[in-house]
Amino acid sequence: MAVVNNNKSSADIVTVFVFVNAMAMLVSGIIFGGKKKRTYYFPLAVVLLNMLLTLLNIIELFFTFIFIIDLLIFVTILPLRKDYLSNS
Repeated sequence: MAVVNNNKSSADIVTVFVFVNAMAMLVSGIIFGGKKKRTYYFPLAVVLLNMLLTLLNIIELFFTFIFIIDLLIFVTILPLRKDYLSNS
């Protein structure tokens, strides 16, 4: 992006967003071990937001692959709802 458009500030902004997303996914994985409501909703919200942002760029093959991975994570997290919400 920065090479083609000669715009280094937009590449820096994208780097920050990717870093924040990676940290949110890491925190989601770490706190998912606790059986509380917020430890279920936070990873679910992160995956849904990631799916939404990926869906906006679904035109490229890379983003299609990432969307499929996010969809698999979502489908894996969804059935765990009863385990996390019953022990409120």
